[in-house]
Amino acid sequence: MTVLAKEKYMARFFGPFRIVTNTKMEEFKLDHKKKITIKDLIGKIIEKYDELKDSFYINGELNNNVNIVINGEDIRSGNGLDTEIHRDDRITFFKGVGGG
Repeated sequence: MTVLAKEKYMARFFGPFRIVTNTKMEEFKLDHKKKITIKDLIGKIIEKYDELKDSFYINGELNNNVNIVINGEDIRSGNGLDTEIHRDDRITFFKGVGGG
């Protein structure tokens, strides 16, 4: 039986995400595999904070009002949910602000 090592990833929360998690930053452990994506991390966050599922997804797609930034780059400018993440990345979650 093969046991996968766990790697730690730090998530930073702002706005409604911070309210639900009640923290600015939290470490999540993910099974080490060839490629860890932001979608994997979101799955782990939702596993712990089920009430965030509707904040992240609408009809199975990433909510347009959710901003996810990795090392200063919005994931939408790259591979979206398939963006690979690494242990030392600065991963930030926040909601877009609108109004008029």
